[in-house]
Amino acid sequence: MNLILEAVACPLCTSTHSMPLFSGPDRVHGVPGRFTIVTCANCGLRYQNPRPTADSFAAIYPPDYGPYQPTSVETGRLHPDLAMACRFVAKQQPHA
Repeated sequence: MNLILEAVACPLCTSTHSMPLFSGPDRVHGVPGRFTIVTCANCGLRYQNPRPTADSFAAIYPPDYGPYQPTSVETGRLHPDLAMACRFVAKQQPHA
Protein backbone atom coordinates (compact mmCIF):
# COMPACT_ATOMS: atom_id res chain seq x y z
CA MET A 1 0.00 0.00 0.00
CA ASN A 2 1.40 3.36 -1.02
CA LEU A 3 1.04 6.48 1.04
CA ILE A 4 -0.90 9.12 -0.89
CA LEU A 5 -1.11 12.67 0.45
CA GLU A 6 -3.82 15.17 -0.43
CA ALA A 7 -3.89 18.94 0.04
CA VAL A 8 -6.88 20.00 2.12
CA ALA A 9 -8.62 23.20 3.14
CA CYS A 10 -8.82 24.17 6.81
CA PRO A 11 -11.32 21.80 8.45
CA LEU A 12 -12.63 24.64 10.63
CA CYS A 13 -13.12 27.60 8.27
CA THR A 14 -12.43 26.02 4.82
CA SER A 15 -9.72 28.55 3.98
CA THR A 16 -7.06 27.29 1.58
CA HIS A 17 -4.43 29.71 2.88
CA SER A 18 -2.02 28.31 5.45
CA MET A 19 1.54 28.73 6.70
CA PRO A 20 3.86 25.80 7.49
CA LEU A 21 4.50 25.46 11.22
CA PHE A 22 6.79 22.41 11.32
CA SER A 23 7.55 19.23 9.44
CA GLY A 24 8.96 15.92 10.54
CA PRO A 25 9.09 12.16 10.09
CA ASP A 26 6.68 9.63 11.56
CA ARG A 27 8.44 8.60 14.77
CA VAL A 28 5.78 6.13 15.92
CA HIS A 29 5.27 3.72 13.00
CA GLY A 30 8.23 4.64 10.77
CA VAL A 31 6.11 5.60 7.76
CA PRO A 32 8.51 7.02 5.14
CA GLY A 33 8.34 10.70 4.29
CA ARG A 34 7.79 13.93 6.16
CA PHE A 35 4.53 15.21 7.55
CA THR A 36 3.73 18.91 7.82
CA ILE A 37 1.61 20.79 10.33
CA VAL A 38 0.31 24.14 9.10
CA THR A 39 -1.46 27.08 10.69
CA CYS A 40 -4.56 28.39 8.93
CA ALA A 41 -3.92 32.00 7.87
CA ASN A 42 -7.60 32.81 8.45
CA CYS A 43 -8.59 31.22 11.79
CA GLY A 44 -5.29 29.97 13.27
CA LEU A 45 -6.23 26.29 13.47
CA ARG A 46 -3.26 23.94 13.23
CA TYR A 47 -3.71 20.81 11.15
CA GLN A 48 -1.80 18.37 8.94
CA ASN A 49 -1.56 19.48 5.31
CA PRO A 50 -1.11 17.69 3.06
CA ARG A 51 -2.61 14.73 4.86
CA PRO A 52 -2.85 11.03 4.00
CA THR A 53 -5.94 10.00 2.07
CA ALA A 54 -8.39 7.61 3.72
CA ASP A 55 -7.17 4.90 1.34
CA SER A 56 -3.65 5.35 2.78
CA PHE A 57 -4.60 4.61 6.39
CA ALA A 58 -3.57 0.95 6.08
CA ALA A 59 -0.04 2.13 5.16
CA ILE A 60 0.13 4.30 8.27
CA TYR A 61 -1.61 2.39 11.03
CA PRO A 62 -1.09 -1.30 11.80
CA PRO A 63 -4.18 -3.47 12.41
CA ASP A 64 -3.47 -3.53 16.16
CA TYR A 65 -3.35 0.31 16.40
CA GLY A 66 -5.04 1.19 19.71
CA PRO A 67 -7.81 3.48 18.45
CA TYR A 68 -8.91 0.76 16.00
CA GLN A 69 -9.63 -1.62 18.87
CA PRO A 70 -13.10 -1.92 20.39
CA THR A 71 -13.58 -0.10 23.66
CA SER A 72 -15.85 -0.74 26.57
CA VAL A 73 -16.41 2.92 27.45
CA GLU A 74 -20.07 3.78 27.78
CA THR A 75 -20.83 7.23 26.37
CA GLY A 76 -23.57 7.65 28.98
CA ARG A 77 -20.86 7.77 31.65
CA LEU A 78 -18.82 10.46 29.89
CA HIS A 79 -19.17 14.17 30.51
CA PRO A 80 -21.77 15.42 27.98
CA ASP A 81 -19.21 17.68 26.25
CA LEU A 82 -16.79 14.79 25.81
CA ALA A 83 -19.56 12.49 24.56
CA MET A 84 -20.52 15.15 21.99
CA ALA A 85 -16.88 15.45 20.86
CA CYS A 86 -16.65 11.65 20.52
CA ARG A 87 -19.77 11.55 18.35
CA PHE A 88 -18.35 14.34 16.16
CA VAL A 89 -15.02 12.54 15.71
CA ALA A 90 -16.77 9.25 14.95
CA LYS A 91 -18.72 10.94 12.13
CA GLN A 92 -15.46 12.19 10.59
CA GLN A 93 -13.87 8.76 10.37
CA PRO A 94 -14.17 6.88 7.07
CA HIS A 95 -15.93 3.56 7.33
CA ALA A 96 -14.00 0.53 6.17
